[in-house]
Amino acid sequence: MPTMDSQTLERVYQAELGAVHAFLSRLGAPRGDVGDLLHDVFLTAARRLDTYDPGRPARPWLLGIAFRVFSQARQRKQATEELPELLEDTSPG
Repeated sequence: MPTMDSQTLERVYQAELGAVHAFLSRLGAPRGDVGDLLHDVFLTAARRLDTYDPGRPARPWLLGIAFRVFSQARQRKQATEELPELLEDTSPG
């Protein structure tokens, strides 16, 4: 199976950036976080080039990565928001 090279990833980036941005926004990503999430999506895509089948459309592959990146970021954010509450609950008083 042929793999995507970095030049192909650059073309995919240019073609799909808007779609991935819109998808992250529809998922509910805060406007201020979308740029960081996009960065993470395309870094992940670059690391996972060997898993992409260039015979298939790139958008579903990228949106799957975007969904996982968004979900993981949301879980991290929830965990950090819950931590102060947990610390408050265990303080003597």
